[in-house]
Amino acid sequence: MESKSFSKLKRILVPTDFSPVSVSSIRYAVDIAREQGATIDLFHVIDLIVPSPAYYEPVVLPAYYQEDRRQEVLADLERLAQKEIPDPIRHEAEVALYPHPEAAIIDRANRYHADLIVMGTHGREGFQHFFLGSVAEDVIRHAPCPVMTISPEALESEVNQEVDE
Repeated sequence: MESKSFSKLKRILVPTDFSPVSVSSIRYAVDIAREQGATIDLFHVIDLIVPSPAYYEPVVLPAYYQEDRRQEVLADLERLAQKEIPDPIRHEAEVALYPHPEAAIIDRANRYHADLIVMGTHGREGFQHFFLGSVAEDVIRHAPCPVMTISPEALESEVNQEVDE
């Protein structure tokens, strides 16, 4: 039987919500990018539809707020990149305004021809998963490329290794 080899990865999409597990996913992507010579695309989605405590229905972020918020988050994303992605690994950062984060991630993967998506998952189960859904699950189902998910347990393992060293 002939063995198959994976083609060299050029672009690794790393969606982040700035949670500890999504920051951990950046570290995994850095290791892969270093070995493959790939570019890391850091990506954050500002959900245009937000829950409102005053109303029963969610509301859309006001237009005047959207661009200011996008610029603030882009600056945060660049700071995160400076902290987590060492030279000479190339990276790009983008913030999108979208009503559905999973659709934005899939769109970004398609537009930039991502070879791999590395993303954290919050590991919700049961009642929480039923009502909140899973962005990672939707991305896995519809992504145009392989998806590597980093669980909260992987983050705990990472922390425990750092303590042991």
